[in-house]
Amino acid sequence: MGTTAASVSAALSVPSARSMNLPSATREVPYNSPVSLPLWTPSPARIAGARITAFIRELEAAHDLDLPDYAALYQFSIDRPADFWRAV
Repeated sequence: MGTTAASVSAALSVPSARSMNLPSATREVPYNSPVSLPLWTPSPARIAGARITAFIRELEAAHDLDLPDYAALYQFSIDRPADFWRAV
């Protein structure tokens, strides 16, 4: 007898999303629907300690920039690809 996801779930008593009446991403949420709330947001301490934050601060210092968020970093990478990739 082969092992299936259903048999493993039954053996471990793990309820399925369907049995718990939870929405299925593939069944009930359209691909292009906007997400209204993030699933998770890092704490300010976690953001401050992140490598990408350190990278942004290094770019700001090296190029006299103000990069307040990821969108600004992304735009910098488009506007000044040589500087961006040199820093990477």
